[in-house]
Amino acid sequence: MNETHRESEGTPNTAPDAVQRWEDSGGTWKVDVLGADLVRILLCRCDGGEVVDAIETADSATVAWARAQAS
Repeated sequence: MNETHRESEGTPNTAPDAVQRWEDSGGTWKVDVLGADLVRILLCRCDGGEVVDAIETADSATVAWARAQAS
């Protein structure tokens, strides 16, 4: 797996945008860690689910987005 990308507050390239681009390219994803103030999203290959990258962020909007996706 590649190095985990950490997103900084206010970054225009948000995790939901990155996940959407990943899906548009045929990949899959899943929430690996979902805490009160942290989320880690695993980006997986479309042909078997191998994890190839991860996005980790404490951005409150992204944590809320991930929580909504999980429900």
